[in-house]
Amino acid sequence: MDSFYPQPLMIPRRVSASQSHSRFARTLRSGKNALVMFYSKNCVLCRSLQPLVDEVAKREDDWLEVARICTDAQDEWVPEMLHYGIEYVPCFVMLVPGGDAIMKSGPPKNSAIVSKSLVAMIEYSKLKE
Repeated sequence: MDSFYPQPLMIPRRVSASQSHSRFARTLRSGKNALVMFYSKNCVLCRSLQPLVDEVAKREDDWLEVARICTDAQDEWVPEMLHYGIEYVPCFVMLVPGGDAIMKSGPPKNSAIVSKSLVAMIEYSKLKE
């Protein structure tokens, strides 16, 4: 009889969302600036930027935390998306310790423009440190 019941597909998603929320909360409590990348798994441009984001995370880890939020599960992240005004992906938001946003990347046109915006955000934030 048990085989007629559907598998509980929501459980892994909820666990994953809970873990993602916990990581995001730890990032905000770190006492460092935070770069948050809002992305979609289906976004080719988002995937192409992952190596650059990984490099930034390693190179700037003394003063910067990097968090990634997948917007595919929008219902899980609605408060954050509304709070930071996320209307497109990829979108980068620079936060000061405590979670206040000091800048956000513009609408993505292509990889070169988004990469330049990201580098400019990092450089500007380093000057503010």
